[in-house]
Amino acid sequence: LADTFVTLAEILDDAGYLTLGYSGNPYVSQGANSHQGFDEFSELWMDPEYGGPGMTPELAERRFLARINAGLGDQPVFSYLHLMPPHTPYYPGPQHDLWSVPGYAGRFDGSAEQLDDVDTRLLTLGDADRQHVIDLYDGNIHRIDASVGRILEGWHRLERDRDLLIVVLSDHGEAFGEHQRYQHLSTVY
Repeated sequence: LADTFVTLAEILDDAGYLTLGYSGNPYVSQGANSHQGFDEFSELWMDPEYGGPGMTPELAERRFLARINAGLGDQPVFSYLHLMPPHTPYYPGPQHDLWSVPGYAGRFDGSAEQLDDVDTRLLTLGDADRQHVIDLYDGNIHRIDASVGRILEGWHRLERDRDLLIVVLSDHGEAFGEHQRYQHLSTVY
């Protein structure tokens, strides 16, 4: 991101907002100049608690809730939370793995590496394998949805006298065999 671009965080910072950024994505980083305009910007994948892709998607939740509980002052707040799930790896954890068939005996675990191999045709998914991967993805959606719910509950407990505006964006979807592709790295579908 070139310095010449004016970001929403810069506009809001200039307008007196406290600007907080939490990114779980290395492509949204200080190295990519994505921190422009943020008073505080956390690169979560660099945090020792992160544990690797898919291991701690709730880290953004914990860091954000700790920050708002520490106090925000009276100024308006703009927060950007870049949450990686349901992105691969599809590791919903037992609490959120609600759709997988018990006793699935296949070898697919939802890892990005396996799905890369499927996408490049080094591995083949059978019908039960494909359904298992989709079930894990659905569990990832459930996991991050629960995290977003806790973030919103924490915000509402602040009882600030300002309206809350929530904008949810997605940069892509995932492929599960459509157009014979998996994940999202190699197509525009």
